[in-house]
Amino acid sequence: MSILWEKDIDPTSVQIGQRVYSALYGGRAGVVFNIRGEQSPGSVKSLGGGAVVMGGRASFDVVFDDGTESLGIPESIVRGVQWRILPEVAGEPEITAMRGAAILKKNQDEDERREKAAAFRVAVDALRANPDYAHLKQTGKDQKLYGSTLAAANIRAELKRAFPGVKFSVRSDRFSGGDSVQVTWTDGPTSEAVKRIIGNYKAGSFDGMTDCYNYAEIPWTSVFGDAKYIQSQRKHSAEALAAAVARVKERLEEPDRLSILHGWVQTPNNHDQRLVGRALEGEE
Repeated sequence: MSILWEKDIDPTSVQIGQRVYSALYGGRAGVVFNIRGEQSPGSVKSLGGGAVVMGGRASFDVVFDDGTESLGIPESIVRGVQWRILPEVAGEPEITAMRGAAILKKNQDEDERREKAAAFRVAVDALRANPDYAHLKQTGKDQKLYGSTLAAANIRAELKRAFPGVKFSVRSDRFSGGDSVQVTWTDGPTSEAVKRIIGNYKAGSFDGMTDCYNYAEIPWTSVFGDAKYIQSQRKHSAEALAAAVARVKERLEEPDRLSILHGWVQTPNNHDQRLVGRALEGEE
């Protein structure tokens, strides 16, 4: 079906079966299958180039080609800049078939939701009963700990068990936009080794394309806590830094270009900096 964007379509001709197109959610074509109220296209007004629309007395129920339905869409929205009223009108058999497909999809989606919820509960129960995690605190068992404070307590316990003898600083924080856990330590395990443990407590991830944080509840965080941001910083002692620089200098044709001054690597070559960083992480 071709999508028309012309503005000269008669706005008074909306009827049952009228084809419409919404530019929202990536674009969807659909059919009006029910109209509530008396239409008043002349009362629909827009402000700010269509950013705000008002007026209209009717609302429309629409079934879309993707098997979804939207009920009670205001007339002002359907006649706004993000929608188009198309000239074609679907017949009753097509409307019935589309609604039948929408109902089937809704039922299938609900079955899938219930199956996922049941599997989620099974996974949560398994974690709670697993003796391998008996050293960790759980949600619901200690009301004083939840969210990032619970995550921090469990991260501390996991790191202590995984890297005995290494002193970690694990701090949780809450702020208006969420919460965080900050982990710092000196020398000891590599950054990647620590991240493999603490990464399990992330509440989700930030999507740079949409500039939004997407929460993703998983069984582990439901039982053992989470935080919006999990951050880590591996610090280096003067001895570790000197040893890494010495290893890198052995491979350089001009070793004198690399040195340490007041605890900082000095070199005109960014590649040397990266080599020292890799040596500190045990990658060189």
